[in-house]
This record gives sequence, C-alpha cells and structure tokens, in this order.
Amino acid sequence: MVNEQHLAVLRQGIPIWNNWRENNPDIRPNLSEADFTSVDLREADLSGVDLRQAVFYRANLSGTVFYRADLREANLSRANLTRAYLPLANLTDANLSGANLAMANLIEANLRRANLSDADLSLADFSEADLSEAGLERTQVWNVNFNKAIFTGACLEDWQLNIATTFQDITCDYVYLQAHQQARRPLTGNFAPGECAQLFEKVLETIELAFRHGIDWKAFFISFQKLKIENDRPELSIQGIENKSDGTLVVKINLSPEANQTEIKNYLKLEYEAALKSIDAQPKNALAAQEDQLMIYRQHSADLTEVVKWLANRTE
Repeated sequence: MVNEQHLAVLRQGIPIWNNWRENNPDIRPNLSEADFTSVDLREADLSGVDLRQAVFYRANLSGTVFYRADLREANLSRANLTRAYLPLANLTDANLSGANLAMANLIEANLRRANLSDADLSLADFSEADLSEAGLERTQVWNVNFNKAIFTGACLEDWQLNIATTFQDITCDYVYLQAHQQARRPLTGNFAPGECAQLFEKVLETIELAFRHGIDWKAFFISFQKLKIENDRPELSIQGIENKSDGTLVVKINLSPEANQTEIKNYLKLEYEAALKSIDAQPKNALAAQEDQLMIYRQHSADLTEVVKWLANRTE
C-alpha cells in the first residue's frame, strides 16, 4: 500500500519532491497502488520507487525518471511517456496500451507480459529489454532500437515497423502473429538462429488489408491499380488472400521495405471507398453484363482460388 507520507511530499510539487529525494537517498518511497490519473508528473524523480499497481492513466510523464522503478502491474494506459527514462525498470504485466513512449529509454527494462498494444514507441531504445510474451498488437515501432532484446512469446499482430527499426542479436524462440496466442511462428519448435529477424524483415515488405463486411473486387482492383500508377509503385503485387474464421477476408500486398506502410494502407482504403461509391452510382443496366463475373469475386465466393487467379492475372 502507498505510504501516505511519501505521497504527501509528492503532492507538494515536483521541485519539492525531487529535492526531498536528493536529500534522502536511503529512503525508498512506496507509492504502490496510488492513483495518478491525468496527473502532471513531468521530470519527477521516481527512480527506484515502489509503484506496483499504481495508476498513471493519461498521466503526463514526459521526461520522468523511472530508473530501476518497480512498475509491476501498473496502469500506464494512454500516458505520455515521451523521453521518459526507464532503464532497468520492472514493467512486468504493466498496461502500456495506447501510451506514447516516443524517444523513451527502456534499456534492459523488464516488460514481460506487458501490454503495449496501440502504443507509439517511435525512436525509443529497447536494447536488451525483455519483451517476452509482451503484447505488441498494432504498436508503432518506427526507428526503434531492439538490439539484443528478448521477443520470445511476444504477439506482433499488425505492428508497424520501418527499415530503421533494428533487431541485431535478438533472442526469439517463437512469436505469435495474432492475439490470444494464435498463429504461432514457427508452428512447432523454436526458430533457428536468425530466423526470427528474417520474419521481422518480411513484415517490412507486407501489408494486410482486412475486409470485415465483404469486398467488392472490382472496387479493390480499381483502387489497387490507381495506387500503382498515380504513386509510381509498380513493384506492388498481391501476395495472397486469407479467409479468416470470423468471415474477415484479408488481402496481403507485397511492397518494398522503404515504402510507408501506413500511407499506402490509408490511400488504398480511401480509394476503395471512392471506387465503391462510383460503382454504386452506375446505372444498373451498365453493370448487368458484368454481374455473372463479379459474383465470384464477392465475400461469399465458393472458390477463393478463382479470386486469387483473377487478381494475379491483372497485376502481372
């Protein structure tokens, strides 16, 4: 439980707190389970502090020092941790979903089973960090240093990385490509040395577009061709199509490593919607001649192979 005397000092303001920490180096403050929701703690010295199960939801922690702090099971969801200093911090089972960790220092931090979904880690340093079983779903990891980090058991569903993200000498026996420990890679056993890094490099060259409410293949083809021509992307190609158990249809597209995945995704989504509206606005008699062919390209197609063949023939 939180030490009320320690909490009272912090409530007097960051300058008083930092001065108190400097004058009392032998005291290890206990702020466990304290609620700092939306509180401004910028540049506070919280090094070595017991912050287990503390709540920092939407707190401003920009530049805050958490060196060797105990943040096990802490709630840092949607917190601003830009430039925060967290080397050797213990963030086991912490909730960092939606947090902004841009340019933060997490060298040798323990993030086992931490939830980093939808977080922004751009330009952060996670070298030698332990990310075992961490959730990195939809996490933005542009220009992040993951050298010598541990990824075994982590979930990497739809995470966004770029060519400047580094993975030298990582430890990674296996990972999951979907939440709830689904889509294990490799399917059995462990990665051979270097295989996990190769998987990450492959992610750089692939984007996935999910269609949960059906897909109009004519609209998709129009938007895809427009992307290639107007954005000078002749290298783009359809890698494959996956029909998931919940009915979602996923189209996988190959691209060059230096391409901006988010930009391409957003462009395709906007152009697809525009193409749909254009098709819907056409007179019915103008579409009648194409109806038989288009039927097999809809969501409920009985032969998905024909869809792949149709797309492949038109993207050569």
